[in-house]
Amino acid sequence: MKLRRRRGATLGLVAVIVLVIAILGIAFFFLSKIMGGGREVANATDAGAMNVAKLALMGPNVPAPANDEFDGLGVDAATGIPNNSGTINLLAYNRAVGRALLVALNARAIGPASSRLAGDVIDKLDSLGTNLQRQLSGGGLLPGYFDTMARAQNVKMMGPTSDVRLSGAITPAWTIAQGSEGNQKTNVYINPQVIDMMDNPTVSSLYNTTTVSSANVVSKGSWPQGPFSSSPSHRFIRAYDRSLTLSNYLDKPILGAAVGPQDRAHLVNSGQFDRCSAPVGYAPPNSWKTNSLSQETSRTNSFGGAVACAVVGSLNAEYEACIPRGYVRILNFVSANNLPGAQPISGQDVNGGSSIFNNEFWTGTGGSGPTYFAGSGDIFAQRGVGGEAL
Repeated sequence: MKLRRRRGATLGLVAVIVLVIAILGIAFFFLSKIMGGGREVANATDAGAMNVAKLALMGPNVPAPANDEFDGLGVDAATGIPNNSGTINLLAYNRAVGRALLVALNARAIGPASSRLAGDVIDKLDSLGTNLQRQLSGGGLLPGYFDTMARAQNVKMMGPTSDVRLSGAITPAWTIAQGSEGNQKTNVYINPQVIDMMDNPTVSSLYNTTTVSSANVVSKGSWPQGPFSSSPSHRFIRAYDRSLTLSNYLDKPILGAAVGPQDRAHLVNSGQFDRCSAPVGYAPPNSWKTNSLSQETSRTNSFGGAVACAVVGSLNAEYEACIPRGYVRILNFVSANNLPGAQPISGQDVNGGSSIFNNEFWTGTGGSGPTYFAGSGDIFAQRGVGGEAL
């Protein structure tokens, strides 16, 4: 009798242990599915945020202001090669910044008399930046960029019919990279030779303050190829800098966008993102936060989600600041009729003969000849000894 009782008790204990193990196994199975599904949702959210950062660089386009100030500063959405489409995206926006800065630096070299035109160009940049900022503030094309990539990801551990979608508006930020090399840079640089030609100490000093000195992240001169190839080893224009003003008569800042030259689009942590959520004037944003939602459809029908933040990277898409459709103003300064020892003249005409340039360029020290012209209307650039005829 006692033996049977002992055997019965043992069998009961074994049954309880087996039941506990089974329950633990089932619980672990569902827990692993929930945790695995959560990881899949997080990965899908990361992918969606990255797609927003990649496509926002080229996607939303706004028309350039209705004048010639920014004409020819667009870039092809597929290749990045400059074009004359009349529209500007985030990648091309800094080309407009470069033009505005060149005009402003030239105005500073000439003096207050030319400040009105420079101020008008900066006003047009303000309008352009404001329109682009509006397109990149979370609506428009951006939700589609997220959904296309996030819904293409595998979230089968959440259930057979589960997917990932936005749970709220996409939030923009004006993130400045924390690494010293990529800090606060546009993808546009000014060739120092242009600054030297202005021959103005104040402008030379402003060049140093409006660009970012960096040992490694400087222009590479490798992309785009062809006639638009860049020049190497020059400093990029500073971005998101409210203090980038040039004088008391050009007091509106010239605001570039930090697009991460020589860097790829990448994720950033929420803390860094939130510290940069305040708009920087009229400049367009460069990073976005996405919140996702997914329903577990295999058993519990519960909801889960994730958060991801990503910032753009323009990689090798870099451009030299330029002024398309600019013009050259030629000043009659010295007449060859006064050689040797020619001095500036005023109050009288220069005997130019058949061309206004004939007495402007002369042979000898500091001169160049003969004079050349272009019948097609192209600006001629024939180099001679000691000078250049333009």
